[in-house]
Amino acid sequence: MYNTVHRFFVRGLIMVKTVSLLAVKDNKLLVVLSKKHTLWTPPGGKVEPTDKNPQAALEREVAEELKIRLTNVREYVSVSGISASGRQVYVYTFFANIVGKLTIDNEIESIRWIGCTDEELKTVLPVTRDIMACMQADGYL
Repeated sequence: MYNTVHRFFVRGLIMVKTVSLLAVKDNKLLVVLSKKHTLWTPPGGKVEPTDKNPQAALEREVAEELKIRLTNVREYVSVSGISASGRQVYVYTFFANIVGKLTIDNEIESIRWIGCTDEELKTVLPVTRDIMACMQADGYL
């Protein structure tokens, strides 16, 4: 059974568990810009203690942020890094198909699809660049 503790220790650091949706269209990744931050990141958010597992957290987060449902959800890589707010995070990433029209909520400034050009990569969080490098190496971008 999944441990619902949403923070854990790695090498003496407290890391917050988070989830990210990896939605790809025409070799581009869906990213969002939060009203609180200046760099783009895939849709997602924190795993809450009430979430059954990381996938449930992802489904909750994208329903809240983008008003969509997901099908064919499959886990990809998990990485550690720094969040937009400067916290140490452990990110579970998932590929999925989107059901519904992307509609942003009041936390999101904008959405877009980005590729792996140098200019585009400058606009995303470092942990997002790491995820995109994995995706590119595996032929997803």
